[in-house]
Amino acid sequence: MERCCGALMIGSIGALKHEGIFYDRLPLQYCPICRRHEVHPLVRDDFEQLVEFAKGDLASYIQFDDFVDYDEEALRQYQPLWDDGDPKKLVMQAIDQSLDLLSTAKALGDHAWTLELELRLKHLGRMMKRVSTQR
Repeated sequence: MERCCGALMIGSIGALKHEGIFYDRLPLQYCPICRRHEVHPLVRDDFEQLVEFAKGDLASYIQFDDFVDYDEEALRQYQPLWDDGDPKKLVMQAIDQSLDLLSTAKALGDHAWTLELELRLKHLGRMMKRVSTQR
C-alpha cells in the first residue's frame, strides 16, 4: 500500500512510455490528487528486467503481460483502491477513505493533518462533480 501526498495510490492496468518504449497492459499505481504514477511495486523488478530486454531488442512496443505473468488478485489485495473503469465509484471510495481519516485526525487533535485532509476532500469533491457530469 503506497501513499503519495497523503493519499492512497490507486492501482490499475494501463500503459506507460519509458525510455522511448511503449509498455501496454502494465500494472501501475497513480495518485488521483497530484497525478504521479509509477509501476506497481509487485511487478517493478520484472518491469526493470523487461526494460533492459526491450532496449537491447530495440523494441518500440511491449505488451507487458505477453512477457510477465502476474497475479491480478495479488495486485488488487496490495492496493486497496483499484481502478475498474468506474470513475464515480473510485472517487466515492477515495472520499469514504478520506472521511475516515479525517475523523481519526480530528480525534487525535492533529490540526495539520486535518487541514490536509480537508483540502483533499475539496479536491475529491471537485473530481466527483466532474465525473458525475461526464455521463
